[in-house]
Amino acid sequence: MIFFRIFLVLLVLSFVNTKAYAQESNWAIAKNNGIDTLSASGSINTSRYVLPLIEFKNPKSPIDVISNYFWRLKNNKIDGIEHLFYRKDGSFGKVQSMLERQQVNFDQFAKVEEAEVVAVKKWGGLTSFDIKLKAKGEQSFGWQQNVVCEKQCKLIWDLFDKNETTDMLELFLFTYLESNRIYGEKESDIVGGKDVTTLLLSNKYSAMGSAKEPRLEISLRLSPINHEIEFKKCSEVKEEIGLKLCDIHNKSFAANTEDRTELTTFITNLTGREDLDGLYVNEFSEPNVYSKFYGPHAVVQFITSWEKAKILGAVKGTDTDIILFRPIITSGKEYPIQALSYDKTSKKLIYGSNWDQNYLFFYNDIFSSELERNL
Repeated sequence: MIFFRIFLVLLVLSFVNTKAYAQESNWAIAKNNGIDTLSASGSINTSRYVLPLIEFKNPKSPIDVISNYFWRLKNNKIDGIEHLFYRKDGSFGKVQSMLERQQVNFDQFAKVEEAEVVAVKKWGGLTSFDIKLKAKGEQSFGWQQNVVCEKQCKLIWDLFDKNETTDMLELFLFTYLESNRIYGEKESDIVGGKDVTTLLLSNKYSAMGSAKEPRLEISLRLSPINHEIEFKKCSEVKEEIGLKLCDIHNKSFAANTEDRTELTTFITNLTGREDLDGLYVNEFSEPNVYSKFYGPHAVVQFITSWEKAKILGAVKGTDTDIILFRPIITSGKEYPIQALSYDKTSKKLIYGSNWDQNYLFFYNDIFSSELERNL
């Protein structure tokens, strides 16, 4: 009987491991008049399967180590669990420290009855699992777990960190599901050309992957505008996007920063959102770009300092165009590429997303750094 059970476990694991690895795909993120203007290519699998919760003494695959992890959490086998985590990026030390200081509580996992994998993404040396945990008598909850594999597979602890890699993986999955919902399982038609820029995105685990492993790529078809404006000569500007940038600049001077209500109104009009108290601005941190949140006073100070703007072009969408420009301030300092949204219906240009998730790519540090190097 015991041999039959072992056979069943091995059969399940064989089935699971064949589904655990993401498949190379490419998909449209945005289209304009039926032509793809933003697309992604990467390795992803959204076939659902239940994860076996069993113990592994020597986990050799991503599935092994995650199964072992949740088995130990469910059975309160916490002692030594930090050894399941990767050392080189500090994950082992973080978990070890939190356990010693009793800063983490795994009690909620005792009630977990089932762990269902809903998506697997592969990016360089990183394999990322989106998991739905179903707890007895309670609502299920989501969990994202990243794994790296060298001689053994180890878990990444990034639960409480602001993590551009995790953010990119979430956008990666979201756009894939949205593309399938809107366009069906159809491959993107971006194949290159003078107006197409392809960005090969890397994370700190990418160097671990072999050259044969799929990489995460984003391609954008930029409709060139190639227009430079000088804000003290806005009266001479004729082009629509340039005029709207001039309007934003002029209104920043008119905003009374001592009047909280007026300042709030300015930010609301600028971002198109009443729930925001500022916006993200891309800054240089050589050799990369990072996105920094500016509060309302910093926003006004930033925009009033614009002296010139180089408008690079637009990534056109069905309802919203993403406008890319590079501001130059009065000190002569040139900022990295910034993104604005142009709503085709309202004809309004805002420093925000217009509720378009694609906008978030342009304020992800990994994406914006690679974009800056390629435009």
